Amino acid sequence: MGYRRPDFGRWKTILLLLMLVGIASGVGLAIAMMPTARMSLFAIPIALLAALIIWLLPEGATPPTRFMQQMFFAYFVAVTIWPYYIAIDIPGFPLIEIRRAFLALAVLMLTISVSVSRDFRAELGGIFRASPLFFKFFGAFLIIQMASLAMAHDYRSAISFFVKDQLGWTSVLLMAAYIFSRPGTIMTWAATLRTMGIFLACIAFAEYKNEALLWMDHIPSFLSISDTELIARNLTPHFRDGQYRVTGPFIVSLSFAEWMALTTPFFLYYILFGRNLVLKGICLAADITLLFAVELTQARIGLVGMLVTHTLFIGAWALRARTRGGNTLLPTAVLAAYPAIFCAIVVAVLTVDRLRISVLGGGTQAASDQGRREQMLLAIPKIMQRPLNGYGVGQAPQALGWTNPQGDISLDSYVITLLMDYGVIGFACYVGMIATAAVQGFRLGMSSNSEEGGYALAAGVTLCAWMVCQIALSQEDNASLIFMVLAIVVALAYRRKQAEDTPGYGFQPSAGRR
Repeated sequence: MGYRRPDFGRWKTILLLLMLVGIASGVGLAIAMMPTARMSLFAIPIALLAALIIWLLPEGATPPTRFMQQMFFAYFVAVTIWPYYIAIDIPGFPLIEIRRAFLALAVLMLTISVSVSRDFRAELGGIFRASPLFFKFFGAFLIIQMASLAMAHDYRSAISFFVKDQLGWTSVLLMAAYIFSRPGTIMTWAATLRTMGIFLACIAFAEYKNEALLWMDHIPSFLSISDTELIARNLTPHFRDGQYRVTGPFIVSLSFAEWMALTTPFFLYYILFGRNLVLKGICLAADITLLFAVELTQARIGLVGMLVTHTLFIGAWALRARTRGGNTLLPTAVLAAYPAIFCAIVVAVLTVDRLRISVLGGGTQAASDQGRREQMLLAIPKIMQRPLNGYGVGQAPQALGWTNPQGDISLDSYVITLLMDYGVIGFACYVGMIATAAVQGFRLGMSSNSEEGGYALAAGVTLCAWMVCQIALSQEDNASLIFMVLAIVVALAYRRKQAEDTPGYGFQPSAGRR
């Protein structure tokens, strides 16, 4: 049938053109008078028009999934190694953040694909059905996020946080789940992650020697700092006990250390299950290097995360090898000694001064421990005031009202953040979503014979480490990475279902465990 031009008549056409010229002139005048910092408001009508155009696109067109995948991987690299506070500065335009530019293009391609391709929608539906419990928790959490907007005291801030979460969490999960459902893409993603881990570890050693961020005095003219107050407050060199604390491209040392810990399972997976001996050796050396890089951050959360990932992964490896048969002497010995190894680690942490201070804190870290205790005591009555609905997305720090010695509002536990933002039900849905995916990842990884399918095991360990780290860290710098890890699990679950329905699809379950 196609499209046809409606016959409005000559005078109606002229009137519509005059109205269009008038509106365009008014918008142009407003843009000229509007401060540059608020010009982003004019993106709202553009976004609405873009959504209308996408909705009107003809059904059956070829979805731009290849370009979506390219922009997704570009965002993955940018969100990890590019400092978000360094943006492109074009005279007369708002500052353009690199990661947001890639993410916006990827989300646009995702939206177009959903609009024009029935096959694309059907495949996303198949991914949802392959992990029903996970997506029930995810959908419930998304609904609670939307409902929490009505409880927010600062609507502008809440809407900003909500939009950011839907772009960096929900959209990333949907894109990654579709992309990872293609054989080979998870291995490419994991190789990229390991490469960035080695690169950032090298950056950490160079920054430690420099005792300052490497790029702060070398930013070219076409780039600019998007938040000068942030630079003055957070990105000046920080020292503890006379030693410089590495931050890398992150805003705080804790997020950098957490990222290193979350990356470790993908190194461990290749060390224990990879095929190339040279790469196995490189990954082993990189794993040790990452541990030293975490030490340079002086962030206990990184060392705790490292302990969690290594102990969990070694135990999972031994159990996987033991259940598969064959030469099980070493795995059996590891499993038998596992309780003793765990007790030895606990005793070492409690008795060795350096380990005790690094993991449990003490001395100069006592102030942060006291701050966390004060936050918890202050949060309990606040949570009890709104136990079901919370205070709204992104409102927890202001609702808590705790300030550090410098007078800045601060919150150091994501447990408190979730409870205060979304209430008990939202907290339960979030934890249920992560826990369900972690369990599913362990099950898939244990029963898979394919190298790529086994990455579900690394994903499960990473999700466990994320939950442990977030007890003492409220930063969401690595949340987008976690939603990619969640996508690994749901994509592999979908491929497992496809393999069961269609043998030879590309995911081989182990014999007798289908």
